[in-house]
Amino acid sequence: MGYALGLTDWLGKASGPSGLWQGLIVGLTCAALMLAVRLTRSAKKHIRRAA
Repeated sequence: MGYALGLTDWLGKASGPSGLWQGLIVGLTCAALMLAVRLTRSAKKHIRRAA
């Protein structure tokens, strides 16, 4: 994602170094959201099983 934003014109005008940082932030945010969803589902599953 950072490469596409920073160095290429695939997703718009190339942003340079700031695009690399933006891509890193977007990637880490997406990973954190997906991990939160997975943890929530897993916790609900284990809580139901224990009750």
